[in-house]
Amino acid sequence: NKKAKKKALYGILTTKLQNKEILWLTNFEYQEPKTKNAFSVLKNIGISGRKVLIVIDQKNPVLEKSFRNMENVKYLLVEYLNPFDLMHYDVVLCLQPALEKLNQA
Repeated sequence: NKKAKKKALYGILTTKLQNKEILWLTNFEYQEPKTKNAFSVLKNIGISGRKVLIVIDQKNPVLEKSFRNMENVKYLLVEYLNPFDLMHYDVVLCLQPALEKLNQA
């Protein structure tokens, strides 16, 4: 049921926001895909070593290639955001455009 799924999704997002488990980046500006760059981003934010769900607004090959080899990190398009993934990961890291798309839905 779409209505129940949407209600669950927003309920979990609200809980994560209250617990300060949702962070956002204004952009990801690396030009070449390197896991080292992705690791430094997570380390600078202070969430390295945790299970991180990265929500993006559109396909980004550089971001995808940078994060795909990292353990406990998953990226997914905002259209595919679901309650299971939100509950499974400790921290949700959204890019600003994905957060805006989520607010419009």
